Amino acid sequence: MSHDDTLRYMKAADMFVLNTSYEGFSHVILEALAVEVPIITTPMGGNIEIIKNDVNGRFFSYNDKDALKMSILEFLNNPEKSRELSKIGKNDLSKFSEDNMLTQLSKVLNI
Repeated sequence: MSHDDTLRYMKAADMFVLNTSYEGFSHVILEALAVEVPIITTPMGGNIEIIKNDVNGRFFSYNDKDALKMSILEFLNNPEKSRELSKIGKNDLSKFSEDNMLTQLSKVLNI
């Protein structure tokens, strides 16, 4: 499937769920934020750099089926809240722009 098709399917989804026990800096989460789909994922690795629980997404413990089920049902039963988290998430993407990342890197390196 092409990247464009993948993003179209993602945008059409009610939510994006990533049940992972290990994650680097997840570009797929950034893509989900970009298309404004609500995100439910685990607080593993780089996910905590991108998602703030109940601010721009929702965390659940890895493989905790009951917590995942509750989060999914809450998103489905409260679409206003889901949309709010999605909009905040899309706005948060500016932190991860190339310009901002280079600016932050130059500050760390004192250049």
